[in-house]
Amino acid sequence: MLARYTFGMNPRTSGIFIGLIVVAMFVTGAVAFPHLPAIVPAYANRTTGAGEQRLWVVLILPLMAAAFWGLWALLPGIDPIVPGFKGFRYAYDFFWILLIALLALVYATQLGDSFGWTLTPARVALPGAGVLLLSLGAILPRIRRNWFFGVRTPWTLSSDTVWNRTNRVGAWLFACAGVVSLAGSFIAGSSLWWYLAAPVLSAAIASAVYSYVLYARG
Repeated sequence: MLARYTFGMNPRTSGIFIGLIVVAMFVTGAVAFPHLPAIVPAYANRTTGAGEQRLWVVLILPLMAAAFWGLWALLPGIDPIVPGFKGFRYAYDFFWILLIALLALVYATQLGDSFGWTLTPARVALPGAGVLLLSLGAILPRIRRNWFFGVRTPWTLSSDTVWNRTNRVGAWLFACAGVVSLAGSFIAGSSLWWYLAAPVLSAAIASAVYSYVLYARG
């Protein structure tokens, strides 16, 4: 069961913790960049050798993590329904810490791949995403109606009842998606990412349809 605050943290401490992860990513990239080989693995199994392109490969995930850090800080303050996400801020912080920690893990693996590690980023990202989806399944029933976090459709945003019931069903759907992603991480081949994309898309569509059905029933 989730603690009232993630690992005993309040939002301020959670922000510092996320910030330390982001800073560590930038520092790691800065230290690794001068030692990278001329040809480094990029994304989608591509390689790149130009200095500017190698710099982009080193920067893209830390920049993404920094943007997520800013988004984490912004959303609770601008939500018009539940300012500060009072009552479920611990769940919100928990999810973002897991997400940014996953980015850091993938980043470390990507840099390691450049230096000859046999473990590729995809082999870390897929099971990590599976764990993230399972965590999302545990979090969704705890989230009150808001504009930014949870299963948000026009129908869930218009009704607390539809929101609560949809997010409870969505919790099971996204948890199942997490199980499929974890199972897919043991399967080799070019279809690897389908074990993430297909179940997540299916869970999202099914949740949206369910919310409409509930709303239509009144």
